[in-house]
Amino acid sequence: MAGTTQAETIACADAHPWESMGVPRLSDPSGAPYAIDAVAAEAEQACSDTFAAYVGRPLDGSTLSATAFHPTMDDWDRNERRVACLVVDPAGTVKGSLKGANR
Repeated sequence: MAGTTQAETIACADAHPWESMGVPRLSDPSGAPYAIDAVAAEAEQACSDTFAAYVGRPLDGSTLSATAFHPTMDDWDRNERRVACLVVDPAGTVKGSLKGANR
């Protein structure tokens, strides 16, 4: 994704602090101008939905957390609409995948 920080790829079998759980696209209603609050809210909802499908339970009540990296204004101007959704275990690093963890 344009304008984002590079991340190192680590095998799920190795200890990792977070993992990618999906890259949903934001809606683009008729070329609407960039509005940070609206973009952030839609990104958070998209990642919450992605979390439920990936982990196997809703984000509310889970022991895990989610983070959304959404497009910046510069990204938006370049027609970037993808959101990087990450799942994190606040207790520390994880070995193995959190997919289907149901916690």
